[in-house]
Amino acid sequence: MSASQSVVLAALFGLAFATHAFAATDPDSCATNSANRQLDYWLGDWTIGSGGSPGNARSSVTLSLDKCLVVENWDGGRGHAGENVFGYSADDKSWYGMFADNEGRVHVFTSGKVASGTAEFEGTSRGPNGERVLNRVKVIRLDPNKVEQTWEKSTDNGASWNVVFRGEYARANLASDSALLILGNEDNTLRIVNPASLKVIAALPVGPDPHEVIASPDGTTAYISNYGGGAYNTLTVVDLVAKKVLPAIDLGPLRGPHGLAFVGGRVWFTAEAAKAIGSYDPATHKVDWIMGTGQNRSHMIYVSPDLNLIVTTNVSSASVSIIEKIGGDWNETVVPVGRESEGFDVSPDGKEIWVANAGDGTISIIDVASKKVIATLAANVVGANRLKFTRDGKLAFVSSLNKPDVVVLDRVTRKEVKRIKVGDGAAGILMQPDGARAYVACAPDGYVAVIDLHSLEVVGRIEGGQGPDGLAWDGH
Repeated sequence: MSASQSVVLAALFGLAFATHAFAATDPDSCATNSANRQLDYWLGDWTIGSGGSPGNARSSVTLSLDKCLVVENWDGGRGHAGENVFGYSADDKSWYGMFADNEGRVHVFTSGKVASGTAEFEGTSRGPNGERVLNRVKVIRLDPNKVEQTWEKSTDNGASWNVVFRGEYARANLASDSALLILGNEDNTLRIVNPASLKVIAALPVGPDPHEVIASPDGTTAYISNYGGGAYNTLTVVDLVAKKVLPAIDLGPLRGPHGLAFVGGRVWFTAEAAKAIGSYDPATHKVDWIMGTGQNRSHMIYVSPDLNLIVTTNVSSASVSIIEKIGGDWNETVVPVGRESEGFDVSPDGKEIWVANAGDGTISIIDVASKKVIATLAANVVGANRLKFTRDGKLAFVSSLNKPDVVVLDRVTRKEVKRIKVGDGAAGILMQPDGARAYVACAPDGYVAVIDLHSLEVVGRIEGGQGPDGLAWDGH
C-alpha cells in the first residue's frame, strides 16, 4: 500500500468512525454486502478521454481492505497522478471518499450516495482566497464498458455549479479487434459480437445443428461442430477476418462431433457416435490422430497446453476419461462420476477436475494426480449443462438448462456463493480473458447474459438468436 493511500485510509476511517467504537467484524461482510458492492461497476482498467476522443490518461480501479474500499489510481499524463478512495460505512450506512494527488491537493467527501450505476459524492474545501468551495464528484455507468466521471465546484453553496473535469472512461483491456462468438443451434447461425458495444456485427450460416465453437489463437479462423446426435460428421470453418464461411471439414466415420479445443496448432474434437476423440491439422487439412474412449457419448474435451493430458466427459457412461501421454503411448483412466456427466473444467492450476452431473445435480471433484474422485458436492444443479472456472480459479460457475440461475461455487470452501438469475435456462459459459466478465448463453430466452465478475450481477444482454449455446472468444 502506498504512503498516500495510507493517509487516505486513515482519513476515511477517522471520518466514518470518529463517533463509533471499533469492533471486530466479519472480514467477508464487505465482500457479500450488496451496499458495499454498489460501486463495483467502476472496477477495472480504463483509458480516459474527453469530448469523444481517446486520451492518454489511465485509471485502474481495484478493491482493497477485504473488499471494503474502492481505490482508483489514476495517471493524468505529464507527471500528474493521484488516488481516489471511496468506502461504505456499515455503522451509519453512508459513503465517504477522499481525493489526493501528487501536487499536494487533498479533498474529502463527507457525503455520498451510490445506487443503480450512479455515484455522487460531496465535500467542502477552501479556495485560493480562503473561500468555502463545495465539491461534487459523479461516477456514472453508461454501459458495461463506459463510465463518465465529472467534477463540479460551487462557491455559492450549491446554487450554481461549474464543471472543472469531465472524463470519459473506456475499458482498456478489450482489444479493438476482439470478438465474442455466439452459436445459435436452432437457427444454425454464428453471431460475431463487439464486446465493447455488445452489438452483433455479423451473422453467418454455419451448417446443421451447430453446438460448439472454438477460435484459432491468431483470431483468423473459427471451427464449429455440427452435432446432430451422431447424424452429422462435419466441422464448419469460418474465416473470421473476411467473415465468410469456408468449405466444411468432412470427418468421415467420426460422426457426432461435439466438444472442441484448439491446442498445439490443431483442432481437437469428440466424436460421440464413434466413441472416439481426434485431432485435425489445418496445415495438412487432415485428421491426423484418433483414439477410442470406449465410453458412451464422449461429449466435452480438454487438452493441456503441453499436449500430454486429455480429459473428456462421457454423458451416458457417467464417467470421465483421463488420457495421458506417457512416453509414446496414450493411457486412459476411466473415472466413474455422477449420472449424465457433461459440463466440466480443469482448474487453472491443473490440480482438479470439476464435473457437473446433470442427472444427479451434483459436482464431482477429481484429483488429477491420483485420478480419483475426492469429493462430491450436493450442489442442487439438476440439468447442469456447463461448468467453468473464473480465470483466477477462485470460483466455478454452473449453468442449467432447466433452472433460471447460474450457481457460483467457491473452489476453496466448496460452498455456494450465489445464484445469479439469468433467464429461463442456460447453456454455454465463457470467461472473458481479462477476468472482468462472464458470458452465459440463455438458450430458451434467445440472449447471452453478461455477468460482472466483481459484483456477480447481470450487467447486460446480447442478442443471441434462436437457441444460443456454444460461446468462444476471438482475441486476435
